[in-house]
Formats: sequence, structure tokens, C-alpha cells
Amino acid sequence: MIQNIVMNVSIVVSYLFVLHFFFFRGTADREMTPVRRSLWIGAMYGILGSSLMFFSIPIGNGLLLDLRHVAIVLSAFYGGWIGSLVSASAVSASRVLFFGWTEASVYAAAAMFVIGLGCAAIARFKLSPGIKFQLLNGTATFFVTLLLLWGVPDKRMFATAAAYVWLTSIVAGIAMYLLSSFLERAYENERRLRKSESELRSAANLQRALLDHIPSGLLVEDEEERIIYVNRELLAMFGEEAPPDALTGESKRKLFERHRGAFLEPEARLRMFELSEGGAPAKGMYIDMVDGRIFQLDYAPVFEEGRVAAHLWKYQDVTEIKNNEKKLQEANTVLKRLSGIDGLTGIANRRSLDEHLKFEWDACARSGKPLTVLLLDVDDFKRYNDNYGHLNGDACLRRIAETLEACVQKPDDFIARYGGEEFAALLPDTTIEGGAKVAERMRMAVDALCIAHEHSTYGSRVSISIGIGSLVPSGGGMETDVLERADRALYTAKSRGRNRVVAYDAAGEAYVWE
Repeated sequence: MIQNIVMNVSIVVSYLFVLHFFFFRGTADREMTPVRRSLWIGAMYGILGSSLMFFSIPIGNGLLLDLRHVAIVLSAFYGGWIGSLVSASAVSASRVLFFGWTEASVYAAAAMFVIGLGCAAIARFKLSPGIKFQLLNGTATFFVTLLLLWGVPDKRMFATAAAYVWLTSIVAGIAMYLLSSFLERAYENERRLRKSESELRSAANLQRALLDHIPSGLLVEDEEERIIYVNRELLAMFGEEAPPDALTGESKRKLFERHRGAFLEPEARLRMFELSEGGAPAKGMYIDMVDGRIFQLDYAPVFEEGRVAAHLWKYQDVTEIKNNEKKLQEANTVLKRLSGIDGLTGIANRRSLDEHLKFEWDACARSGKPLTVLLLDVDDFKRYNDNYGHLNGDACLRRIAETLEACVQKPDDFIARYGGEEFAALLPDTTIEGGAKVAERMRMAVDALCIAHEHSTYGSRVSISIGIGSLVPSGGGMETDVLERADRALYTAKSRGRNRVVAYDAAGEAYVWE
């Protein structure tokens, strides 16, 4: 009897391993409804219960002693009430089908179905797994004991059989519960591990796909400068035909040595290698390529436990950005130049004059040299506009501007339109006498243009009046001081008959050149 019981236990244990391996493990990652799962579990344990009957112990009166009821217990435990009824039905049918239609078969089949009903009822209760399993096992063993009581008239044999049944059911039940729990946890952990591996693999593939589509070349190397990862963009930037995975483990220096001819300056490649030697992040290193492209290189060391464990390099094609920056700088230069030019005459405007005046004042203050300023006004220009029209007036101002510009000879001399019909000239490092000579030359040159002005109250052609201011800049003065002197001198020239040059020296005395 003991040998057959051990055989039953061995079959149940082996079946548990096989069932968990092929069913629970195989269906862990598949979608299966609870009802369908319960049906499958009931069928599987129904097969187990039916198989155990072939290793039963005949105990008389047509009764067979085995652990088929444990199969129903396990089915109820894992498959719920549905699994319990399915497995009980399968075991009951197998008892009659395989061992004939006898009184004992009918009673045994009925007992198995009653066990199935009882386990199904218990399975619906929410209990802790350990208590539920022992309650299921105890209930099934109780009904088996009742069956023995009916089928074994010999009290001594009944006591022996009942003792074997209870001892085997309790010990086997506990062992099977612990084994099933262990297998269930093991396969659940394996399922989670496989799921985590799958998720990590998917995340890694997604990360690789994202990095391959980043519009920057990426290269990661380990502490020994061996390539760990390189994306497709970097390979495309340098014309490398090998796939990214083929470069894993290769030296970065070897990779760029193959493309040394692509660098406009060989030193740039060497400077690139030197970045990682310092162990400090670097950003904004520009590399000019032979084909005209410009790459921006950024480097960042990756630290782990206080040491450099990897090196991250990012290469970005900034050719278009740099070209646009260059165009923008050129446009700004042109715009700045145009902002300082008078739109009518083409010479410098008042804004540009103010900037140059400040600059020359400071320069002369440092050198201790004089700064002379000329202010010029076209005589009776309002009458000219009124009688000859504004278009002719504009043309007149343009001719005068060209003439004044031709009268200055030193590189630092500066001519500007001061506003309306007024002009100004800055003459750095020029004395008042030198300024008077330039002013007189301008007055005569304009007079020589012979621009008719029959409505002038001071002559028959266009003329100009010029005021001169001259100072040696000092720390206590301002650049507007010399401009005020020139303005006062111009006023004097206007009040004394126009078409003349008047200068105010440092002492405030007026000198007239005619």
C-alpha cells in the first residue's frame, strides 16, 4: 500500500512540474479569459485524477484507494469553482468508463462529484491561500473517508485505510501546496523577468531608433576610448559606410584616422582627441571640413563613483547656422553703415556726426591736439526752394555735399549733413588757422559751382556761410563745447552779410575771412 501511495504522490508531484512548466508558464504571457483558464485547469487536473486511478490500491469491495481527490483540490485551488466541477466531472466519468458500471464505480464517481461540489463551494470564499488549500484538502479527504466507511466493512482495515488516506492527504497536501506555491512564484518571477527583459529590449530599440534620428552625430566611448555606441547620423556626417554595430569596440582614433582627409585643418582632429584627456566638459569647438561644412563639437565626460567611466561626443552640422550668422553680420554691417548715411546727399548724417565727434574729442583729449569743427549753412536756401522747387533744391544740396567732400584732404577729416541745408566738418589735429583755410576753400568751391539763385538777397548764385570752432579738449570740457563755438561763429557770419567764414578762437574772439 505504501509503495502505491508513494507512486501516487510521485505522479502528482511530477504532474505539477509538467503542468506548471507547459501550462502556467506557457500561458503567462498570453491573453486568456478567467473562465477559459478555469476550464483548462479543470481539464488538466481531470486528466491527472483519471491517471492516478491506474495506480490505485484495491482495498476490497471494488474500492480503489488513491489521491485522485487531491487533483480535484488542486483544480479548485487554481481554477476556482469552474475548475473544481470540470475536474470532478472528468474523474467521475473516468471511474465508470475505465473500470465498468458497478455499484462501487457509481458510488466512487458520485463521491468524486460531491467532492467537486464541496470544493467548488469553498473556492468561492475569499480566504488566505494556505487556509483555503487546507480546507479544500480536508473537505475532500473527509468525503473519501465516508466512502471508505461505506465500502470497507472490516473496521480494522477501515481504520488502516483511513489513517493512510488522512496521513497521505495531509502530508501530500502540504507538500503539494508548498511546491505549487514555489512553482507559481518561480514562474511568476520568471514571467516578470521575461517581461522586464522584453520591455528593456523594446526601450533599448526605441532609444536606438530615437538616437539614430537625432539631427546630431553621437558617439560614446568607454574609459579606454573604445566605441560603445555611435548613431547613424555621425556615420553619415563623415561618410562612414560601416553599420553602427560594426564599430562597437573600435577605437575612435582609428575611426577618424580613416577620415583624416575630410578635415580642413589636421590640427583640429588632434585638438578633438585632446579634449577627453583633460576630463572637463567642452562646448562649442568648431571644426572646418574640406567640403565647406562646419561641425560643432561638444564633449562631456560621464562620471561613475568619482571616475570617468565613459566619454560622450556630440557632432552637429552648423554649416547653415554659421552661413546665416555670416550673412546676418554682413547685413548688420550694411545696415549700420546705412543708418549713418544721409539718404538725400549720400554723406554721413547727424547721428554719425555725433558718434565721430565724441570719438575725435576723446582722441584729441588724449593726444593734446586741437579739434576744429566747421558748421556750414546754404544762404537764403528757403528762397531757393520756394522759387526753384524742392526737386531742384534737393539737387542743389547733393552738388554742395559732393563739393564739400572733395575739399577735405586728410584721412581723418569728416563731412556730414547737419540737418536741413546745414553741413558740418570735423577736422581733428587741425588748428583754427588750418580750419579757416579748409573753410575758405569750401566757400570758394561752392561759389565756383555757379548755381543760379536770382532770388537771393545777397547775390545771384548759391553761396554758403561757415562758422569755425576750435578747442584743445580737456578733462573738464565736453564735445558740445566746440560745436557751440562753431554755431556761434556761423550766426556771426550770417549776421555780417553771409557768404563768408567766421571763426571763434579759444579766447572767444571772432575772426572773419572773406
